[in-house]
Amino acid sequence: PILHDERILNMVCESCSVVMLLWLAQHVYQKDKQVIMTMDGPHTVAMFSFLEKALTLGNALLNQVGTHLRHKLKLYIEGGNADNVPSHIMGGIIIESALLRGLSGGFPPWALESMPEIHQSLFNACGADSEAFFTVFRLATQVRLWETDGLEGLEQRSTLTGDWVDDWSQKFKADFFENIR
Repeated sequence: PILHDERILNMVCESCSVVMLLWLAQHVYQKDKQVIMTMDGPHTVAMFSFLEKALTLGNALLNQVGTHLRHKLKLYIEGGNADNVPSHIMGGIIIESALLRGLSGGFPPWALESMPEIHQSLFNACGADSEAFFTVFRLATQVRLWETDGLEGLEQRSTLTGDWVDDWSQKFKADFFENIR
C-alpha cells in the first residue's frame, strides 16, 4: 500500500540511483587514487539489502533508474545506441554494471556472498524472463560512458564495469555468456 504512493516510489527509485552512482564512482585497479567512500563496512550491507528489497518493485524501479541515469551518465553501447534500449532494460544494465564494477575491486571480498540474492531479485525484476535478464547481463558488459562531466571514478569512453570485464578475452566472454544463458 505505501508503495502505491507515487512520492514513495520516486524516493525509493531515486535512492537506488544514488546507490548506483556511489558504486560506479569506486576506483577499481587504481590503488593510488583517493577513495571516495570505502565500501568495507555495514553501510554496504545496508545498500545490498536495500537494493534487494527495491528490486521487488520490478519494472517500476528499473524504468525509473534507467530513465534517470541513462541521461545523467551519457551512455552508449558498443554496436548500438543506448537511447534505443528500453528504460527498464537500461535500468537493469546500469544496476548490473554497478555490481560488476563493485566486484572488480570496488566492493570488499565478502560482498560476493550477497550476489546470489541480488541477482535473483534482478532476475525477478526483469519479469523472471531469462531472455531479458540475459540481455541485461550481456549489455552491462558493453555499456560505456560517453562523457564523464565530472563524475568521479569514471573515465570517458570506459565501460561502466571497469577493467576486470574489459580484460576478458572474446573466448572467455562467449563461454561465460553461453553458460549463463
